[in-house]
Amino acid sequence: MTQISRDGAQGMIFWRHDGKEIGYLSRNGEVTVVGLASAADVVGSPMVLFRSPSPSGGAYGVTGNSAQLHNVNADANRFVFAVRFSALTR
Repeated sequence: MTQISRDGAQGMIFWRHDGKEIGYLSRNGEVTVVGLASAADVVGSPMVLFRSPSPSGGAYGVTGNSAQLHNVNADANRFVFAVRFSALTR
């Protein structure tokens, strides 16, 4: 067993299709990835890709729907988040 995150994750755990990277949504709402040589061999440090578009800081605060946390494509380069329109117009 190998620990990937530094501070835990709140969801959105995904593997890139080629197995060279695993990603997750950190507790503070950052989409983070870690490079892998194999499923048990971490070769990189956690790297933040971006912060989720939630005004409250975490993705669960966006819609209250944890199912949206799996909206990432196989290459892990496209993500979809549902946000309230009012959150975008502030």
